[in-house]
Amino acid sequence: MIKIHYCKNCILPSTRPNLYLDKTTNLCSVCKPLRFKRNKINWPKRAKEFESIAVNSKNRNNIYDCLIPVSGGKDSTWQVLTALKYNLRP
Repeated sequence: MIKIHYCKNCILPSTRPNLYLDKTTNLCSVCKPLRFKRNKINWPKRAKEFESIAVNSKNRNNIYDCLIPVSGGKDSTWQVLTALKYNLRP
């Protein structure tokens, strides 16, 4: 019987093809390299940049402020919730 392990970051199962889990960190082959890149990003600066883009979009007199292609997954849901947090009309 095969024991299924999950990535502790994205919860993808070890049974997914071409996905390898690191036994020490319990991160998959996609999340492990991204963990180091995320630490180098200046997140407060990124938030200010996004806020200025959101304000610029709100200043236009359109019915919608942004377009979000949604698949129904966790990433799409997060994008919609973030847009709503900034009072955007997707």
